[in-house]
Amino acid sequence: GRGCGALEVLDSLKQLDGDARERSFASGLHCCGVCFDQVPGSKALRLAACGHVFCKQCLRGLCSVQIKEGSVHLVKCPEFGCGEGLVQADVRNLVDSKEFERYEKVSVGRVL
Repeated sequence: GRGCGALEVLDSLKQLDGDARERSFASGLHCCGVCFDQVPGSKALRLAACGHVFCKQCLRGLCSVQIKEGSVHLVKCPEFGCGEGLVQADVRNLVDSKEFERYEKVSVGRVL
């Protein structure tokens, strides 16, 4: 078995690793899977559900259209063959507050 506190140490190491990964992501260049432009990490988003990376502009456009049409179930990763749904935090990160409010309303309506 593990000694006392080993899990806490492991968790904090994972956290440090995650922080380092985020810093490295933010300072790197990434190819958007939609428009194929090279964008800095500050203008890109790595989707929480699947890890695919796109520029925020492309994702924002896709989200806005689906939210406007009330098709929130189609707010998904645009990577060919992926189709993972975007988590709420990613959507919040991309759209304005009015669009996010509509996204939440329509999402709740679909669940009920």
